Amino acid sequence: MKKLTTLFFILFFTASVFAGECEPVDLDAKDGTLNKIPRHKQSMGTCYAHTIATLYDAFRKQNKEPNAHLFSSPVDIAYTLSKNSPHGSIDGGAYIESINWLNDFPPCPNQNQKKRKKAQEDPLEKKYQTVQEKLQDLVASKGDIEQFIKVLDDSSKIEFINQYNKILKDTFKCSKSEFQEIVRVIQPLDINLALSSAMNNICKPEQRLKTSKNISPRETRLNSKEMNLDEATAKQKALLTLINKSLDEKLNKTLPIGLTFCAKSLIYMSQESQLTNLFPVGDKCGSHAAVISGRRKNEKTGQCEIKIRNPWGSCKYTSKFYDCDKKNGDTWIPQNILQRFIMGVTTLEEKP
Repeated sequence: MKKLTTLFFILFFTASVFAGECEPVDLDAKDGTLNKIPRHKQSMGTCYAHTIATLYDAFRKQNKEPNAHLFSSPVDIAYTLSKNSPHGSIDGGAYIESINWLNDFPPCPNQNQKKRKKAQEDPLEKKYQTVQEKLQDLVASKGDIEQFIKVLDDSSKIEFINQYNKILKDTFKCSKSEFQEIVRVIQPLDINLALSSAMNNICKPEQRLKTSKNISPRETRLNSKEMNLDEATAKQKALLTLINKSLDEKLNKTLPIGLTFCAKSLIYMSQESQLTNLFPVGDKCGSHAAVISGRRKNEKTGQCEIKIRNPWGSCKYTSKFYDCDKKNGDTWIPQNILQRFIMGVTTLEEKP
């Protein structure tokens, strides 16, 4: 596999954002970088892992790697990182760090090694979806998910874990030793992990995709404690400029591009007035990760919009203020609005 270097761009200057220019780009089109790269329809707490999987799969495809027909397993990435992350947390903003961990813990392909046209043909992917459906039913039976998480006491946690373990065991039919390993991982009940740990690698895949040892990530998250509003705005403008530059190149040289952004303000917002209330960026922001997949000029509003390939795969939580494709969850966001919520940008480049 060709050597890669992951470049995380934090630029410390104010840059123009391609004023007046908005050439349409669609990376999901027939000849696009993301065409036929799997869309995973559920990523509760693991959006960053789905983003990583998409980045690597698109790179291998574009560079015609020998293993380009294999797809990375986002649930394997989440499982690996949940065991090895020093922070013990897996939210959207963690995906930058997770690329670093992949130096030692690479993603594995789904167990079906034959070339396939659709990810849904993979039996493990179907099992994963089955587990998620059962898990959602389990949570729904206890009422609103956020309230359920808040009121969990020790006895409820034990009950929840036992029920969750049974779903995993019945679905994946793992050996006793392998099952004990996944139980050990989720026993502390990081709630994000407990809600999204139907891992494809519970029953040890035979093959793993090799990743580069030359990955050197740099943190790009905006830290409200270390900068003022003007500094944050300048960095966000520069990051948006990078996004547009990459789209102008149609990602031929920088492959592909990932985004970390403030999800609660952008996706969940219920009032347009919330658009003016972003800074300071903090834990309440709700980090989310996604892959940028296009750009267009909205003929009705005249605004230039950026398309994000939302890992949720639906419009369920998307604000009514944005154009969202109900079929796959792709969301078009005006770039002047997106700029306010950017927390980090990631690109993969081939090392000279």
